[in-house]
Amino acid sequence: MPNTLHAQWAIRAAQAGKHVLCEKPLALGLNEAKSMFDAARQNKVLLREAFPYEFQPQTVAMQELLHGGAIGTVRSVQACFGFTLPNPVGNIRLNPELGGGSLLDAGCYALSLIRLVMGCAPVSVVTDATWVDSGVDISAMATLYYADGCRAQLSCAMDTAYHRRATIAGSAGTLETEYANHTSAQVGDNPYGYLPSQLRLRRGTANSIAFESLTCDVGSGFRFAAEAFAQAVATQDQAAIEHAAEASLDNAATLEALARSARLGQRVAVEV
Repeated sequence: MPNTLHAQWAIRAAQAGKHVLCEKPLALGLNEAKSMFDAARQNKVLLREAFPYEFQPQTVAMQELLHGGAIGTVRSVQACFGFTLPNPVGNIRLNPELGGGSLLDAGCYALSLIRLVMGCAPVSVVTDATWVDSGVDISAMATLYYADGCRAQLSCAMDTAYHRRATIAGSAGTLETEYANHTSAQVGDNPYGYLPSQLRLRRGTANSIAFESLTCDVGSGFRFAAEAFAQAVATQDQAAIEHAAEASLDNAATLEALARSARLGQRVAVEV
């Protein structure tokens, strides 16, 4: 379903009393996302944005390491996601009227990972994008600025070889992850050509660095996400529901700012 139809059908489903696990990106902007969550609350159903990697054991382990102080205080995050667009002729990802472009299609993943680590939206962003004749960004790079002085860097593309990776730098070390949707025990069982189920931890000083690779359980993030959504519906954990909603609203506002910055060619504020 094109990105432009997410809000319309999510709201219709909510009005019909259906819980909604919505494909990313949730919406094209903050106001649209707010209207979707308003419809969910008014009809007493659960709405959640689907980012399968969030429920991978790899991502769970990453969060545990960060919360446990494994790399000290987080100072910066670099996240990228790029791929070669299959069958570009007539592809909705190249149609601006259907919410196409690398920021909405791939950048939302990198932004989601950054938001998961930083825990809040940036205060401002600056984006540099490459445009194609259809009017969408085929690739983009951005810097995100936070109120506490931290920064994050995001890159996304639909014209490169597949790559998906994040590096989290802290005061006492770094942590690297592929934040993959799907992980497997055998290279031939996944499309990546390597095993994206490992976390790479680096700690120490310039003169004494310790490296550690942590291999996590494998599986389909889509299954993990569906199971987590069903559990959320069953338990109605309001704190968790609101936490996820806040993250989606932050991301919607940030994506809107990233796109605005790309069009204007200047740094812009994120209006949450």
